[in-house]
Amino acid sequence: MSKVAIIGAGSVGATLAYNLSIKGIVSELALIDVNRDKAEAEVLDIIHGMPLGQPVAAVATDYSGCAGAEVAVVTAGAKQKPGRPA
Repeated sequence: MSKVAIIGAGSVGATLAYNLSIKGIVSELALIDVNRDKAEAEVLDIIHGMPLGQPVAAVATDYSGCAGAEVAVVTAGAKQKPGRPA
């Protein structure tokens, strides 16, 4: 098992974190977002779904949460402007 840091708690980052947690691929997840409340909400969703998968230590954190991670995934990006394709 390993630690993964995900930078960006939007649709892609949150979905990746959820999938990693239910598949039992990682033992630790660090979810980092400029909007800390969003990252914390996504971590709570993951924790609430743990009975469906494998236990994982999931935390919303800042960039210091990348320490000790075997993999860091950057899913953060600029918000799309209205009318632009996603």
